[in-house]
Amino acid sequence: MNHQNANAAPENLGITTLSGQMNERLGEILSRFSKARIGVVGDYCLDAYWILHEGERELSVETGKPTHAVVRQRYTSRHK
Repeated sequence: MNHQNANAAPENLGITTLSGQMNERLGEILSRFSKARIGVVGDYCLDAYWILHEGERELSVETGKPTHAVVRQRYTSRHK
């Protein structure tokens, strides 16, 4: 384990921290969630499509059935 960075400032480790002003603003926004009222009328549908790699197959450890790697994902949304 590298102890060299154990006391380094978060920004020197690639960690982003919120400034005091941003932290206060975030707290203000989050405190309003309990007062929010949201109404939904109608239906909303999110369709997910997976394009599979047909060439390579491997057996699932859990089921023993063949599986395919997902090459690409596509989503569409509809509301009625």
